Amino acid sequence: MANHRLTHEEFERRFNDLHEGKFTLISQYEICTKPVTIRCNTCGNSFTRSRAQNVLMRSYPLTCPYCNPKKVTNITIRGIDDLWTTDPDVAALLLNPEDGYTHGRGSGAVVDFKCPHCGKVVKKSISVVVRSGFSCNYCGDGYSYPNKFMMGLLDKANIPFVPEYHFPNTPYRYDFKFEYNGEKYLVEMDGAYGHGTSDTKSLTAEEQIEIDHKKDILAHEMGFKIIRIDCKYTNAHPDNRFKYVFSNIKSSELSFIIDLLTHEEILEVDMKSNNYSKFLEFIDLWNEQERSYDYVMTKLHITKHTVLDYAKRAIELGMIDVDYKTFGKIMSRKGWDIISRKKSTPVICNETGQVFKSMTEAQQIMGCTNISNQVAGKSKYAGTLPDGTRLTWKKISYEEYSQLKSA
Repeated sequence: MANHRLTHEEFERRFNDLHEGKFTLISQYEICTKPVTIRCNTCGNSFTRSRAQNVLMRSYPLTCPYCNPKKVTNITIRGIDDLWTTDPDVAALLLNPEDGYTHGRGSGAVVDFKCPHCGKVVKKSISVVVRSGFSCNYCGDGYSYPNKFMMGLLDKANIPFVPEYHFPNTPYRYDFKFEYNGEKYLVEMDGAYGHGTSDTKSLTAEEQIEIDHKKDILAHEMGFKIIRIDCKYTNAHPDNRFKYVFSNIKSSELSFIIDLLTHEEILEVDMKSNNYSKFLEFIDLWNEQERSYDYVMTKLHITKHTVLDYAKRAIELGMIDVDYKTFGKIMSRKGWDIISRKKSTPVICNETGQVFKSMTEAQQIMGCTNISNQVAGKSKYAGTLPDGTRLTWKKISYEEYSQLKSA
């Protein structure tokens, strides 16, 4: 026989019978695992219990956090330790704002969050979002805070690097590869997942350690220094995530990267690592007409595979208004446009004001020859108009050509 779900009236009757007028139930009861709000009839203050079933337990007497604060450990007090009070930025992402009053920052409750960028609703544990930040399942970029932080440091220090690097014909991938002052480095940002912390679905802890060991050996054989940065900040205080990763970089052989930057620049990198998404930056580049694979891959330090993955998601979310096949054609065509742009020199005719994307195009349309000689000063003119006007030419940049052409 199925368990009977209590109605609000039945729950309230049991509540009143148990507490004999000491407390009053002031919120609507839904199910036993949802929170309820209670008023203490002694002091008049209200508080929330995270699970309704707990207030009917005779073995666990209900205690007012205001009258007996030392005896209470798991009650959220509005205005003191509720999410809106301690972490308003996280609470602002909740689909149901009331969840921010009934839960505190350490709550393991899984609730609905609304992505501020794509508007999708995703279920997340409150404590995880407080600790690690909000990452959207739909428009998130898939990169961890430590990797974004290291990427930002290298960028800010003007050190060229290759992310997700692997040696040809080997199965291993490294987070970052770069060179500095004649030394070659491979960097691994070792997070809490894998690296011998615990067994996973695919590998035991021992197998993870063995893989890391093989990667270390391969790096040394290839003439690289391999640096592993401990990023296992899961058990650290949420506010100390930056300090945890930063201090481990500072105490490693990569301390020279930190020394190249000012304190303000490092804090700027931390802020960006917390608040930006490569996926959303990809959308911005698309909207700014930066539509070539090479440019996007270089700008964002991502692979072509990642570009295509972002494109699929963006199209599904309606953030790019072309289909996948057309996207590929545009990205490829823009790439060829850039190549042809480098091979040609736009010119302007001083007498007519006409612009051409190349000397060849100008010669074909105007019926003249040797524009390059005239531009180089080897001849006084190149071509004439029907009325006998002699034409002279000047090189212009591709940007000037685009502006004049569209004017």
